[in-house]
Amino acid sequence: MAKHGWLHFKRVPIHVLFLLAGLGLMGPGGAWAGYASLVMNAESGQILHADGADDINHPASLTKMMTLYMLFQFLADGRVTLATPMKVSARAAAQSPSRLNLPVGATISVENAILALVTKSANDIACVVAETLGDSEAEFATMMTATAHRLGMRNTVFRNASGLPNRAQVTTARDMALLGRALIQNHGRYYPYFSTRLFQYGEMKIPTHNRLLLNYEGADGIKTGYTAASGFNLVTSAKRNDTRLIGVVLGGTTARWRDAHMADLLDAAFARLADKPLMVAKRVPPPGRKALSKNKNLSTASQSPKTASPTKPPVRTVKPPDTAQRGQEQEPASQARMAHLVRKVLGSDQPAAEATASKPKPGGWGIQLGSFRKVDEARASARSVMERLTTAQEKPTVVILTAKVKGATLYRARVMGLTRKDARIACKNLPRQKGRPAPACHVVHPSGDVASTT
Repeated sequence: MAKHGWLHFKRVPIHVLFLLAGLGLMGPGGAWAGYASLVMNAESGQILHADGADDINHPASLTKMMTLYMLFQFLADGRVTLATPMKVSARAAAQSPSRLNLPVGATISVENAILALVTKSANDIACVVAETLGDSEAEFATMMTATAHRLGMRNTVFRNASGLPNRAQVTTARDMALLGRALIQNHGRYYPYFSTRLFQYGEMKIPTHNRLLLNYEGADGIKTGYTAASGFNLVTSAKRNDTRLIGVVLGGTTARWRDAHMADLLDAAFARLADKPLMVAKRVPPPGRKALSKNKNLSTASQSPKTASPTKPPVRTVKPPDTAQRGQEQEPASQARMAHLVRKVLGSDQPAAEATASKPKPGGWGIQLGSFRKVDEARASARSVMERLTTAQEKPTVVILTAKVKGATLYRARVMGLTRKDARIACKNLPRQKGRPAPACHVVHPSGDVASTT
């Protein structure tokens, strides 16, 4: 996979080169687990709440959102398929937990790798993805950083694909919200994977780490993260009444506090948009940060992304590491090497479409079929639909979602990659068995939301 057949490239933004070239100078005090939060309207980009949104923090496993963004891009470009096998190297197998614990030399399909990342947050599989799509994890991390900057994430740097501790791997709440928005807008065909609640791999049944996905109305992803340096992080997408919000909380002291605080912020934002302002319940935030007051109306934090002028973040002291520390870190590549790697991703000097609201791609629609008690039944249902698709311009993708209903696990099959017209026709012509009612069929929007029921 190292030889990608990349497109021809023109110009590298100088800010990318300066930031990448300076990575080796990030000292131990370069970032810390400060509290930060942000709520964004996913469609318009309007900022509904911001607190420390541009403060520098560590992303932890929120990093895997970008790892998946890169993998989704490879899928969209046809450079890999969901069935493409990826080999586990000795380096990947040796990654720190959380892990899927595959042995050296084993392979895992792209689809199972996606599911392992969104549920288990498996660090070994993140490394497998990086080594498959790049010459090395270090090169892949440079590609990730370049993509981040193309999306407008100008305060983010990646040094690995997993989010395992690295003092130079940094981001902000605002940047993570932009990434969540880009995943929904640009890769709606694959975004539904983030709603997976249970992943069965062989004999292993792996539940999601994202508890808010299970107990917050309208939540359908995205990712949790934690290291000692980052605190408890969370990016959440939730939709109510045709309004989708993206929330970010960084630097929580516990997972429970983080989740409850996210629920408060989203509740207040939804209420404000419905012209029913809701006061944010007081919670004790992480040490060193001011608590959100009962009397703080969320509407006072409203700013558009273009006019926002957030409170100046606290100064972060950046010290060059001493010689002994420097020897333990990977030396930064030459500027020419960095430019070569960055050009692999940037591709052109056109404005980044990913950073702005865009219309769904014509082939990003799909359908969702009923609920099944067995995963094989769900897959069979999807295959029967695919066999009858004669107008689809590209080969559709089958996505299996899981849901807990009254304690039972149900499986829902989605066939994605259709035009809107094809999706409606597919639901209308769904095969029926004699003597049985027609199975439920829903047209699915490119964002992953159910658009209509047939």
